Amino acid sequence: MTNAEAERIAQKNRHLHAVPDQFEIKSSVETYIEVTEGSADSSSPVRDVLAFLVTFQFENSWIELAVDQRSQLIVRVRFSR
Repeated sequence: MTNAEAERIAQKNRHLHAVPDQFEIKSSVETYIEVTEGSADSSSPVRDVLAFLVTFQFENSWIELAVDQRSQLIVRVRFSR
């Protein structure tokens, strides 16, 4: 997967993850992240995933979608505070 492919996947799935229309893609970076298997509230196994972190931004707010390089699924969503 390339940065462009990861950005296309994030763009296609943005509304499933509450990314408003006014947010635009500002960057995408390939890195390893930790993903929990199951509920984050309980002790669950953690696995390392090679993912593209695609960041959408509007003014001072950002939303980050992590696209798993292997499965091409969104595996994590983070919002600015």
